[in-house]
Amino acid sequence: MSRMSLFSTRSQRAFSAVFRLTLALIFFLDSASGQTQCEYNPDVNCDGVIGAADLLSLLTLFSEQTSVAASPCGGDTTLFWDGYAYDLVETAGQCWLAENLRSTHYRNGEPIEGPLNDAFWGATTSGAWAIYGDGDSQIYDGSGDEVSNLADFGRLYNWWAVEDERGLCPFGWHVPSEEDWDQLSLTFGGNLESGAALKASPNDSPAWTGTNESGFSALPGGKRDDGLGHYSHGTTHAHFWSATPSGSLYGWSRLLYTNFGNISESSEPHNEGLSVRCLKND
Repeated sequence: MSRMSLFSTRSQRAFSAVFRLTLALIFFLDSASGQTQCEYNPDVNCDGVIGAADLLSLLTLFSEQTSVAASPCGGDTTLFWDGYAYDLVETAGQCWLAENLRSTHYRNGEPIEGPLNDAFWGATTSGAWAIYGDGDSQIYDGSGDEVSNLADFGRLYNWWAVEDERGLCPFGWHVPSEEDWDQLSLTFGGNLESGAALKASPNDSPAWTGTNESGFSALPGGKRDDGLGHYSHGTTHAHFWSATPSGSLYGWSRLLYTNFGNISESSEPHNEGLSVRCLKND
């Protein structure tokens, strides 16, 4: 047998092996999808012959399925975590929670401290949560309806909860860094313009004053002040923690406003209570 014939035979065998392996792999995916109606699944066009047309059809199906898997949220629209269901949004090439975090437990199942009265909130140096307006704390603006505030705005967390190594966000998710926030902001025009695209619109429920072009659906969840534990900005601002420290006593955050279309960076004390949005790991 000539070298050319031997090479041709080996090539044919290799192609045949790859063909069969491809069919087997896509057969598994196709079976799981339940889309093929023929008795023998790889026979996509049901003509009784496994041929090139079937391979092309299955490769198309495989491409569609892997495309969904490769999307930022992997085709998921909802995340269930710590007793709550969260809508997800794919925006800026990222997968975000479309709602503020409400968890009362770290990722390992241990509880996050809360709620705390004003004195303990101002004095604690460990992770803690609050609901806007809870307890007897003074409220400078916004509602003291804890049930409604939890449903619409989620919980507020101090910096120690954000940086705790037990993990504030679900498995496979994290509190966004400054770089993560920058990617989101730059997609919608940068810090001077992106605030409007990130805020819920007047047509959303709950509503705010943005366009919500991003689907991020930010709402004015306010904050809990670091020293006295009072609540403020409950109708005027959305405050979100970043996971990036700002020196030894502060952490970076992002700030949205009712009457303006920008997003600001702000360095906040560790005892400040701010909202948290989780971002899916790459």
